[in-house]
Amino acid sequence: MEQENKELLKKIAYLAIGIFSPDSNHFNEMVDEWVEKGKMTEEEGRKFVEDIVDKVKNVKTDIEENVLKQSQSFYENIHVATTEQLEALEKRVSALEEFHKAK
Repeated sequence: MEQENKELLKKIAYLAIGIFSPDSNHFNEMVDEWVEKGKMTEEEGRKFVEDIVDKVKNVKTDIEENVLKQSQSFYENIHVATTEQLEALEKRVSALEEFHKAK
C-alpha cells in the first residue's frame, strides 16, 4: 500500500509538471530563463523538455487506464445491470408477453 501511495504521489507530481507543458508560454519562458542564467545548456533544456513530455504522456496513459479499471470495478461492485443485460431482459419479457397473448 505504501508503494502504491508513493507511485500515486509521483504521478501527481508529474501531472503537475505537465501543467507547464511545452506548449505553455510559461513553461517555455521558464526553460529559456534557466538557459539564459546558465543553469542549463540549450541541449539540457531540450532534453529536459523531452523528458517531461515523455513522463507526462506516460502518467496520462497510466491515469486513464487506472480510471477505466476503477470505474469498471465500481460498476461491477454496485450490481447495476448493463445495457446488454437490460436489452436481453426486454427481449425475454416481450417473448413471454407474446407467448401469453397466444394462449
